Amino acid sequence: LTGAKTLPVSFRLRMRSEAHWTAFAGALDAQEFMRTRKEILEINDDLSSLNRRTVQQERNSFIKRREAENKADFLKEQLLQSQKMSVLGRLCGDVAHDFNNLLAVILGNAELLSSADRDPEGLADQIVAAAQCAGKLTQQLLASSGSQDLDVQNQDLCEIISESLQLLRPLVRDRVRLHLPFQDRNHMLTVKVDSARLTQVIMNLAVNACDAMPDGGDLELDVSKAIKNGQPWAVLTMRDTGSGIHAEALPHIFDPFFTTKGPHGNGIGLSTTLKIVNQFGGDIAVESVLGQGTEFRVSLPTAISAPR
Repeated sequence: LTGAKTLPVSFRLRMRSEAHWTAFAGALDAQEFMRTRKEILEINDDLSSLNRRTVQQERNSFIKRREAENKADFLKEQLLQSQKMSVLGRLCGDVAHDFNNLLAVILGNAELLSSADRDPEGLADQIVAAAQCAGKLTQQLLASSGSQDLDVQNQDLCEIISESLQLLRPLVRDRVRLHLPFQDRNHMLTVKVDSARLTQVIMNLAVNACDAMPDGGDLELDVSKAIKNGQPWAVLTMRDTGSGIHAEALPHIFDPFFTTKGPHGNGIGLSTTLKIVNQFGGDIAVESVLGQGTEFRVSLPTAISAPR
């Protein structure tokens, strides 16, 4: 071989190893040798880069397909769960209405029996008390199913809390120390709510707090102002020093029929609470540390910013 021009390009492209280049270097002048070697190395680099991009594109495509499939499965599960809860909500509403009618008959006859002095042992009073408790349960079922009409009016949040204390104090008794810092500030926060339903919210949260402190503790109720999206809001904060909520359970505490109380809980208290607050245009946030306590923040739009 006397020069680089006598070597076909296809032949030169096959000369990839240093051993081949050494064997034929004497037949090529140095300049042509270096230029050809550079071209082949560039071709090899281009092929390697193309292979890497192809592998990366395939990998990204696979990841996107898997994410899309997972998202589709999640949305399908959410839709099925929503349909189940819709049916269950209508069923709860129908059962609660029928049960309420039966309770009205029981209450009416028990009150007649009690007022006629025909019950010296006070059994009728026990029937009335039991029927009233059952009535509260049906109210929870109706609220959770969205079948209950709300009497929404402008109300002072601090006044509603103060009135709720009459029901709350017998529950806390001496084992729980009640703190009410908002009473010292004496300011008004007007919210557009149904006072009876908001009282139910306060009682549900307070009962849960007391249950989390079987050996006693501190329960604090306070109110404050906040600004959300440029609008004034009122915030009711309830803080306890109880056992707290486990991190795995925290995302599910508002799910219907989810309970951390075992056989002693029915799992509709917090779901009903959230339902009521949402009906007022508000929301609930919760923070909890296991072994230290839990804080619920119920945010409500003030009467000025409340949705019509």
